[in-house]
Amino acid sequence: MEPWLQLLLQVPLVGVFIWYSLEMNRRAVEAQTKANEQAAMVQAKYFEALDKRDAEFERRNTAVIGVIDKLNSSICTQMEMMDRKLEEHDRYVREMQVPAMNKVLIKHDEQARQISVDLKNHDVYVRNEVAKKSKK
Repeated sequence: MEPWLQLLLQVPLVGVFIWYSLEMNRRAVEAQTKANEQAAMVQAKYFEALDKRDAEFERRNTAVIGVIDKLNSSICTQMEMMDRKLEEHDRYVREMQVPAMNKVLIKHDEQARQISVDLKNHDVYVRNEVAKKSKK
């Protein structure tokens, strides 16, 4: 057989091989594209779920921070009220209790002086009685 005839007979085989290679490549590209699309959908759902979780986390944190802020404000208000009450108490003690205590102390001092006088009188009386008994 002629060489060109052999070459001509091989052309359809080469064409079929090229077609087969291109078809396999096309199918592989389609399968890869489909897999990539599915992976992108899964990834999008995953990121959407993460975004929802983050939004919920942020909402809860904001709520907790709000509650802590209210508690802090309440505590500060109560501390200011306690400071005012303490100042009122101190003023009351200085203005009212000190003069009253001074009166009590003055009365106590007077009683102590009277007791001292009574003891001196008692001592004089006892000495006089002892002196009378010793003269007898």
